[in-house]
Amino acid sequence: MGKKMLIKEASETIGISEWELRRGIKCGRYPALKVGAGKGKYIIDIELLEKRINELMQMNVSTEKEFNRGDCGQIRRII
Repeated sequence: MGKKMLIKEASETIGISEWELRRGIKCGRYPALKVGAGKGKYIIDIELLEKRINELMQMNVSTEKEFNRGDCGQIRRII
């Protein structure tokens, strides 16, 4: 397990905004542990967060074979 931080410190360390980190934690995109009831604080393991961000980046990377240029920028009818 890596170093533990609160949202503000973690966002500065990783280089993403506090808003994005907080939103990602609440929707389950980023791992965190909530401590306290109600408006408790989130404890973030930096190693786990970095690993998850790398996984998300890998999912967004596509090769030329996967990328069909014919699908980009086309107008489609919405019914």
